[in-house]
Amino acid sequence: PDPPPDAPRAALDPPDVAPEPAVAAAPSPDARVFASALFAVDLVPGPAAGVAVSTDAWIVDPVRWRLGFVYFPEATTGGDDASFGFGLTAATLDVCVRAFTAGPVVGTGCLGGAAGAIHAVVYDPVPAAPGDYAWGALRASLEVAVEIEDRFTLALAATGAVPFARWAFRVTGREGVEFQQPWVIPGGRLSAGVRFW
Repeated sequence: PDPPPDAPRAALDPPDVAPEPAVAAAPSPDARVFASALFAVDLVPGPAAGVAVSTDAWIVDPVRWRLGFVYFPEATTGGDDASFGFGLTAATLDVCVRAFTAGPVVGTGCLGGAAGAIHAVVYDPVPAAPGDYAWGALRASLEVAVEIEDRFTLALAATGAVPFARWAFRVTGREGVEFQQPWVIPGGRLSAGVRFW
């Protein structure tokens, strides 16, 4: 007799496996270091130039933090019988948001603060209260940067600062104020930066 036919076999499909949810990769720290030339009007007497160094990195795309140090050398003012020098040093901390990207061009807006000291020096006559005066300000800037070969950055920014305290420097026996910062201090910044990783 012929052997019985094989029983039909059911095809078993492998069980469905749910795909793993996609997790957005966090941006790399992408740390950069900048050297900057600064310009400000009446931060110290008159138009003045300063320098700054800063570093920044991602908090979360498109937000970065920026930490820096600002220095404006002494600028002199005074009449025929007095000469004064005012300089400024400050640490800065800003939060910056990328507003647009167009190829290698990046637009950024920043808001932050600065804290440091105004250095008051009286050369003549003999000073009564020379030294450092605490200084702080709220800062804002609008910056346009160009990325070069994904490593170097050139940036130009318009800046503004609102001092928390506006010291009025006077001379005994003379009328008026020798120097006082305005309510809003306009300025600019030209920066060159390099990315380390």
